[in-house]
Amino acid sequence: MIATLIALQIVLPLALIAWLGLRPLHSGLGLALQMTTTALALLLLWRSGVWIVPPWWAVLVYAVLFAMAAAQGASRLRHLPRLPGGPAGWLGAASFVLLGGYFAFALSNTVTARRPPHGRIVDLQFPLSGGTFLVLNGGANLSVNAHADALDQSVPAHRAWWGTAYGVDFVAADDWGFRASGLQPRELDAYRVFGMTVSAPCSGTVVVAIDGLPDLTPPEHDLANLAGNYVILACGDVHVLMGHFKRGTVAVRSGQAVAAGQAIGSVGNSGGSDEPHLHIHAQLTGSAEAPISGRPLPATFDGRYLVRGDFVHKAVELPK
Repeated sequence: MIATLIALQIVLPLALIAWLGLRPLHSGLGLALQMTTTALALLLLWRSGVWIVPPWWAVLVYAVLFAMAAAQGASRLRHLPRLPGGPAGWLGAASFVLLGGYFAFALSNTVTARRPPHGRIVDLQFPLSGGTFLVLNGGANLSVNAHADALDQSVPAHRAWWGTAYGVDFVAADDWGFRASGLQPRELDAYRVFGMTVSAPCSGTVVVAIDGLPDLTPPEHDLANLAGNYVILACGDVHVLMGHFKRGTVAVRSGQAVAAGQAIGSVGNSGGSDEPHLHIHAQLTGSAEAPISGRPLPATFDGRYLVRGDFVHKAVELPK
């Protein structure tokens, strides 16, 4: 994942900005299309990217660099012909039309993803405190939420995990937006969220409580036990799952009544997790054989619908 983030969020934007600033298209139309497409690409990255490598403020750096490159390009406009010359010029302009159209379409998906789906919405209490938390996955579609692939029930492998489709993943970040010491350290304690207390997001009864699975060294993950150590709470007719707990920290058992805000475990890196984080989602009841197969329900946290890239500030530390 880290290599992909570096390619998409560092190499790609810098390459597009450098192209605009150093080797722009040699016509007014071509340059205008290049500027527009580069701006759309940067907006798309900002709206859909997982800003942990680099952190969120990298977008501001790119905006300044783009403004400088665009200003330099604009100063050339009066010296350029209005239309491209020759097949190569028109091919370059057409390429940017196609790229710009794709980026605009993808950007529109990120706008849609920031609105909760129609129908029932579950409001939950935010399950972490004592820090600043970044949403890695969250929202209504794949543009901002990797869990949304489970909405496609035509894929047999997705059926047992349907309930995760509107799942939300959280990490902790420092004041500079960094979630760990280093790009992808192998030491679990290097991740700020590791070991943080997780509280019950609603009052209910424990349906499932799984513990004992190991915390894996990043980026290793266990595809046979995707949720890792996890707890499912029945809050009325809604089941709420919290996953990837640290081994040995799950503090509740099946059948136990739990009050909202009660400590139930600590953030870990068990199961299908590339690095320490908390996964949480709401669903209707699944089957006994596949407890995470229930119909997914979008959730708000303290009334807020959280989407990838959002920050949540919770200064009060939970009792341990």
